[in-house]
Amino acid sequence: MMIKYLRPFLIAGLLTMSVQAESRLKDGPHVAYPRGGDIRDSQVGFGWQVTYERSDYWSLDLSITRQTDRLDDLGIVQAPFEDRFDLEIIGTAASLRLTYPMGLTTLYGGGGIGYYYMRTENKYANRSLASQSSALPPGVQSSRVSVNPENSLGYHAVAGIERLLTSRWEVFAEYRWVWLDTTLRTRRVESRGGLQKDTLTARDSFTYDHGLIRAGINYRF
Repeated sequence: MMIKYLRPFLIAGLLTMSVQAESRLKDGPHVAYPRGGDIRDSQVGFGWQVTYERSDYWSLDLSITRQTDRLDDLGIVQAPFEDRFDLEIIGTAASLRLTYPMGLTTLYGGGGIGYYYMRTENKYANRSLASQSSALPPGVQSSRVSVNPENSLGYHAVAGIERLLTSRWEVFAEYRWVWLDTTLRTRRVESRGGLQKDTLTARDSFTYDHGLIRAGINYRF
């Protein structure tokens, strides 16, 4: 749903850059497969991109991509409890691309900056704590944890290839490497005799550099 509502804003942003011929503007959907770096659980994501070709040799690209991953082994929940937190990332990125046309095929490379919205789902760790209450320390009736990453700026480099299918439609594939640092805010709460007490509250730097394989289709206006 977010892609649907943000698409008009992505197009409008690029339209304000120039009043060149409409055939220079294109947009479409893509799928994304996180691979490499700090990725723990590769799952297919999705997104939308809008590209404005300023000339045959350079272009501007705006995109939004949603992807998911799993955080574990953070040391917040110890065995026998399950230390697992689902991570959702919505990345909005702007790229400057240098392009090299070869007939129907175009090669490109470049880089840019992005802003990454990040949140976690803590249900797995808390479900594990609730199901194994007998393993909690003496006197502890219940325990729950939360891990919250802060939204952050990141940088990326990209290389890819585009191929025209018709005068209007094209397909593309690319590899993008993202450098991303954020802060994890962690909290653990224990309940003893009806009273709740924080047993861990911390802010830790967290590096999340990773690769992203993207493939999609564009329509030229």
